[in-house]
Amino acid sequence: MAKVREITRPMSAIAERLSAQLQAITNEYDAHFANKARATRELDRLDALIDGVQSVVAQLTASGGDEADRTALAPVAETAEKNLALYREEREAIVQAKNRDPGFDKFGELATLANLMFAQFQRHFAGQNRATRDPALLADLIEQLQTIHKEMLGSVPKGRASEVTSDIQVVSKALASFRTELSEIEKAQVGEGGPPDRYAADDQRSRSWTNDEQINVLAVIANAQFEVYRVHFAGKSRTSRRPALLERVVKSLKRIHHRMSQLQAQGKGDATNVSNIDIVASRLSTYETELNEVRAARKGESLPNIQLLLGGEANALFEAYRDGYAGKDRGSVDFDELGRICDQLQEIRRQMAELGRFAPTETNTQNMGIVIEQLVSFEGEYDAVKQSQAAATIH
Repeated sequence: MAKVREITRPMSAIAERLSAQLQAITNEYDAHFANKARATRELDRLDALIDGVQSVVAQLTASGGDEADRTALAPVAETAEKNLALYREEREAIVQAKNRDPGFDKFGELATLANLMFAQFQRHFAGQNRATRDPALLADLIEQLQTIHKEMLGSVPKGRASEVTSDIQVVSKALASFRTELSEIEKAQVGEGGPPDRYAADDQRSRSWTNDEQINVLAVIANAQFEVYRVHFAGKSRTSRRPALLERVVKSLKRIHHRMSQLQAQGKGDATNVSNIDIVASRLSTYETELNEVRAARKGESLPNIQLLLGGEANALFEAYRDGYAGKDRGSVDFDELGRICDQLQEIRRQMAELGRFAPTETNTQNMGIVIEQLVSFEGEYDAVKQSQAAATIH
């Protein structure tokens, strides 16, 4: 029997319009308030958002309409009420943050930096094959976290130690964990404790590496250094590069080249290892030349100009994030590229901080604050993308 075709009524025009208004307000809140340091937020801007939501609520109340319209407007009204409550609560928290001991602001900044170190550790080390990790990067994170820990101890708000003790303990425990992990990575990369597969069966842990395994591990960690160069130096302005990072890459490749050569001298190498030795030697020569060029370029430029250049490069990364990730389906975005964006912003933040100590400018301070805010947001998105894509692979 033929069925009568039903006509589906589209969402009412007013529901679409008010929903779009709410979304625009939400986007502005996410950009300027979500996961941001409250003491630095502008109350006038948040008040404008609150007024905007109240306007939507007033229009909903006055809209009337038939039952179908009221049904279409119900989810819009629910979202408006939730957002209004959230923004009012956030306003209260911002007022409290602005009125509290200034010492908390400094401590809060250090806590944010520590969290960024934790995020970088998670991306590069947590749950991954130790034999393939970059020990020089981890040593660098440890050095940065030690500095943060020391500054935390020196910036505890007077008479408020009990309120920040737990944060200091978190950093202390992380430092101990990072140091242990560095030791385990170094052991794994010289073949102690079994094969280079961290997840190998327990009954295989005692066997020695084969020659092929040693050759392969050295190739993997060499390629990781090539990747650092590609991401942070290839095609980039020499003036805005951090020489110490390239020095780290050069030192790592020298160690790798030495170990490859040792394998060959001991008769454990093969034609692949010989080829790899030549490739590493060639890259080392290129990178050492580039390091000299980077040093020369920076020597001829003023620190404020370098700071401005870093600001421009940060904006380019923000744009890359907007193009590739903002509003996109988390299950389909490029997971690895988002990590590379985070790593590049980490470098920019670090340079802004280092250069700011020698040539402090208001512009650099403001730019660094923006970079940190975006980094917090991007690292959070990285975790969300990771969870989304991991869930999609589980059946």
